[in-house]
Amino acid sequence: MGRPAYFRGAAYVGAVVVFLALMSLFFPLYPNKRWLIIGIVMSLLLSWGKNLDFLTQFFVAYFPLYSKFRAVSSIQVILEFCLPVLAMFGLKEFFMASSIAAKNALKKSAYIYLGGLFVLYLLAGTLSFSGVNDAYYTSVFGADLMQQIAKARKAIYAEDLLRTFVFVAITILFLTAFIFNKLNKTYAFAGIALLIFIDLVQVSNRYLDRDLFVKPNRLRSAFVSSPADKAIRQDKGHYRVYEPALGLQGGRTAYFHNAIGGYHGAKPRRFEELIDLFQQKQYEPILNILNVKYILYTNEEGKMQPIQNPDNLGPAWFVEELVPKATADDVYQNMTAVAFEKKALVETKALDIPLNYTKDSLATVLLTENAPMAKTYTISSSEDSFVVFSEMYYAKGWSASIDNVSTTIYPVNYVLRGLRIPKGEHEVTFRFTPSVIQQGSSVQLLGLILLGLLLILGVRELINTKAILETWE
Repeated sequence: MGRPAYFRGAAYVGAVVVFLALMSLFFPLYPNKRWLIIGIVMSLLLSWGKNLDFLTQFFVAYFPLYSKFRAVSSIQVILEFCLPVLAMFGLKEFFMASSIAAKNALKKSAYIYLGGLFVLYLLAGTLSFSGVNDAYYTSVFGADLMQQIAKARKAIYAEDLLRTFVFVAITILFLTAFIFNKLNKTYAFAGIALLIFIDLVQVSNRYLDRDLFVKPNRLRSAFVSSPADKAIRQDKGHYRVYEPALGLQGGRTAYFHNAIGGYHGAKPRRFEELIDLFQQKQYEPILNILNVKYILYTNEEGKMQPIQNPDNLGPAWFVEELVPKATADDVYQNMTAVAFEKKALVETKALDIPLNYTKDSLATVLLTENAPMAKTYTISSSEDSFVVFSEMYYAKGWSASIDNVSTTIYPVNYVLRGLRIPKGEHEVTFRFTPSVIQQGSSVQLLGLILLGLLLILGVRELINTKAILETWE
């Protein structure tokens, strides 16, 4: 029974692979195999997350970067590596072992594996086949449909048990034929490899829609451009577009425009909180500081229509007053009580610059270079000023300079950045140069150099060995 392409499933390494890994346990457990077994067990236990909370909390507290995993199930990548390696050890040892040792290992593995499948089949009547969201689905779709879904789950359970039994039974037949010299090693290995391939491809087809793999020319038409999109794109300035119907998940919006959203599994928390605040309070000035010039909405006729935001503050603007706040929470709490065109909330415990500025009516700020990792502005003012930039503040990556002289970036308005600009005309440049990338690049270069040296030494050793052999001959 096929699964829909959007179905989310667990990690799958293959029924045959698990059987071969089990069989390797009945041969000598030398150190390499022990480490693989430890890796499998630890990976499995850690992937249980809150179901084994004390272990998860221990790793979060004492193992660096462990808390950075988006999902605890990510740790199963270790299991997905260790099991196939252990399976290959088992298959190799089976082919190299004596007939008696191979027969004993195969017999014990078959009893345990097939016995386990039989127990799972008997337990089917004790399982509820319910999910954590079933109550919600019942309220939406009704109890009758959920009963049909429960029946489908039971059928899938029984079908997969039978499917696993068939694959493992055929594997056992191949290995038995080898023991009794009915099949040589090459054909037995090829047969098992083919079984593993078929097993994995069949399961992958449950989750992958092959029609999604298209040629680039077809990908360009992933979304259909509406007249509203075409009208907005006539504006060649630097601005952003917001589509309320899609919110931050606006993959369609981001396809055609410089949007404030776009689909991604991970989003900056502060930015997401700010958008939540806007949606809850409907405080439109928040869109103004995010440089939202156009809002796309669907009218009563079902057609998309653009609305221009007349109060948009643009890529950057001058303010007259800074309002210091001790913490990010203080800034957040005041975000709906500020006239952003005049004031900026600055997150700082001690501000080392003036709080008030005289705004030059003829002052200008122009975005001249707009690249993902570098932005350049030309700023002119007859007075010392403070400029707020409609770009995310990120102290661990972005740096700023005024006329090539490094300067301090201040966190303003919860998510944005600001600079104090001296009077006159200046070129302001932001660059994204996180130290971790520079350090990683240095390590990568060193690794390439070492690899090159090893290759040279290896070639030299081969030449010397060849010369020695020719001398002996």
